[in-house]
Amino acid sequence: MPSCATSRAASTSPPARKDDDPYCEGGAAERYGRPLGLDSDVITGGAHLDLDAGYGSWPSILDWCLDPTVRLSPRPGTPGE
Repeated sequence: MPSCATSRAASTSPPARKDDDPYCEGGAAERYGRPLGLDSDVITGGAHLDLDAGYGSWPSILDWCLDPTVRLSPRPGTPGE
């Protein structure tokens, strides 16, 4: 059962998960999303969503920060776009 602090953090964390993150064996949805009851968007080909994966400026995450109802999408110019 997640702690209150974990539940609060999860409810305000970006709802992104990747289909090929080399640092999250089994996938973020299985390890974190489902156990915490979180909805999430799959970022196909997002890897670790870091600079090596082509992520720096990411307009969709900024939009989500301003309005948490926004669904995340891949960064323009990345493989999942």
